[in-house]
Amino acid sequence: MGTARGRIEIRLAGTSARIELVMGTSTDVLWLRDPAGLIAAVTCRPAWEWCEEEFVRRSFDPPEMLAEGWVQSCPEDPALCVLAKQRDDGYGITLCLGKDSAASQGKANALLDGFAGDALLTECERWWATYWSQTPDVTIPDPFWSDFLVYAHYKWGCATNPHAPNPCPLQGPWIEEYQFPSWGGNYTVNVNIQQIYTFAFCGSNTDHALGLFDMLDSAPCRETMRHNAKALLGIDDGLLLSHSINDEAGQCQLGFSPHSALDQAVAAWLGHIYWLYFDYTGDQDFLCKRALPFMRGVMRVYEEMLEERGDGTLWLPVSVSPEYGVSTTMFEAPRQDGPNSSMQLTCIHMLVGHLLDACQELGIEPEPVWLDIRERTPRFCTAEGPDGRRRIGIWEGQDLAVCHRHHSHLGSIYPFDLLHEMDETEREQIDNGFEHWLKMGMGVWSEWGYPWAAAIEARMGLTEAPLVLLNIWRSLFINEGMTTVYLPRFHGVSAHRYKDISVPRETNEIMQFEGTAAGATAILEMLVHTQGGVTKIFPATPSVWADVSFDRVPQPGGLLVSATREKLATVRVGVLARRAGTFTFTAAGWDEATLQGKRVKLPVTLELAACEQVVLLPV
Repeated sequence: MGTARGRIEIRLAGTSARIELVMGTSTDVLWLRDPAGLIAAVTCRPAWEWCEEEFVRRSFDPPEMLAEGWVQSCPEDPALCVLAKQRDDGYGITLCLGKDSAASQGKANALLDGFAGDALLTECERWWATYWSQTPDVTIPDPFWSDFLVYAHYKWGCATNPHAPNPCPLQGPWIEEYQFPSWGGNYTVNVNIQQIYTFAFCGSNTDHALGLFDMLDSAPCRETMRHNAKALLGIDDGLLLSHSINDEAGQCQLGFSPHSALDQAVAAWLGHIYWLYFDYTGDQDFLCKRALPFMRGVMRVYEEMLEERGDGTLWLPVSVSPEYGVSTTMFEAPRQDGPNSSMQLTCIHMLVGHLLDACQELGIEPEPVWLDIRERTPRFCTAEGPDGRRRIGIWEGQDLAVCHRHHSHLGSIYPFDLLHEMDETEREQIDNGFEHWLKMGMGVWSEWGYPWAAAIEARMGLTEAPLVLLNIWRSLFINEGMTTVYLPRFHGVSAHRYKDISVPRETNEIMQFEGTAAGATAILEMLVHTQGGVTKIFPATPSVWADVSFDRVPQPGGLLVSATREKLATVRVGVLARRAGTFTFTAAGWDEATLQGKRVKLPVTLELAACEQVVLLPV
């Protein structure tokens, strides 16, 4: 895919000329290559022109205008210099931070004076070639979803470039000049950032996740997380995040509620992302020095939150379920907290599992308290329905009483994959809760809620429903630019932010990037996923995708999986183990398969050496 440069072609009087845009991938320069001299003049217009009132309200001074750009000083942050300098081959544009106006200008001038256009293009072509060589190839018999998936990979590469100084925030790098970004362009970590970075693993560019870990492991973030744990629980070795943070883990949103202070699931879910990085890469140094310490610090907070009940079990006397009860106008729930939130209990069991697996991998003894917590803490809370059947609830005494966009109480299904650990009664309660969730409808689901729901349904073994959800989502939340947006595009189906649906799109269309990443992840989940240690081929692939194939989709344990389906029948499965391990496979429609000329029953478990490849064929 030709993503190293963009092109603008102008045709006049039977002739044409082209401007090429080359964005540096490790050099902070945008080169407007203009060999025909089409650019007659450049006018520099800072965001101050549109947003002066907002800047003043935040104590900013007006920008210092320069002949070729401007410098915007910031009240408590480095100055930003924007320059657009003419060259013989067009223009160079850069944005540079510096401790003050002079420093930022000096950096900007040095960059624009020092870059060579051909070298920049070579850099970009090499970077993108490497990126696409690692990206899975997927063939879907639906032009829209095929294009969407490729475009999602492209935008994700742009948004999570490892050379960036910070990881991808809520809206990625795409911030309008005419309005301040919604939610301050923050890191919302109760679902959104996790959805963005989960795509690193099935999308195969795991090194792009390192920027997120670098931020979370930085001294300012760790200092903030430890301060939070000390202030709330009096411990020195805990890690506690609020749900809306800046790049130093400080609380961003002005409103503060129990969901800001008590939702330890935000840190636990990030711990899950740390674990996934190890699981997909096998990087033991990362596991030992980064993942295990982070997960240990998060678990310390849960250890202090848990108390013993009279019956000997452990419980959370006070807990929250993400967003449930936050606003009576939006969610119509009178309370914001209660005991034994299912999401928090699920995260405790997920985290304990990862900690025990990490200790086994590293050959170290686990903390006895983790084993005790696993044995004495319920997996989730339950509520009794009108028919007398018990089902998973929000927290003790709180059933899912309204349609809710945050599906966290079903997190044991996806993304945390705990169904295989449950007994028959627990699994029945999950099934009952899943049925009740469907009955409550999707009226206030958000642009990130639909793809999450599609992934949940894929993990429940449903083949047709996930695509139906994605098609509804496409109509409601994907605009003409194939971008996921926060507000529904029309009335009559969704009541999500109902009063805002009719606002002018020119100044109110809010792009959020996690919807794109979550949608792409859901598509791959429909084609292949690993559940309870079993890698399932075409587990949720709809019948309208009768002919579909994928190549080199990563799975846990370092697997790369490829498969082809023709006329609704699986005709080939290929597996490459990037590191040695024991792997179990099954494929839709197969009870048996042919492996190296022999019949094997499915599911089949194989011991594979590092770099070993096997092919499964129909009998």
